[in-house]
Amino acid sequence: KIILNQIKKMASPKENLPGKIFIGGIPPQTTQDQIQKEFDKYGELIDCVLMHDKMTGKSRGFGFVTYKDSGALDDVLRDKHIFDGKEVDCKRAVPKDQYE
Repeated sequence: KIILNQIKKMASPKENLPGKIFIGGIPPQTTQDQIQKEFDKYGELIDCVLMHDKMTGKSRGFGFVTYKDSGALDDVLRDKHIFDGKEVDCKRAVPKDQYE
């Protein structure tokens, strides 16, 4: 299991890592553990983050996973991923400064 302190040191949502995937449309009741369990089966994760509102602590409905080997991305992007009855949207992560 990934330890929160290690996550902060290894990657942040702003970093451009070749094995990083954006996950959008995550239902509010979905947990980070559920996300990690789903995406861990494709390869070794070095980061798993579910974004939360700083004020309320509630999920913002998106997150990121980062793989040690970027070769896992094609398999992840090809498959459908469903959390709590809702299909989520997975895309290669793009840094904010490159997003149009």
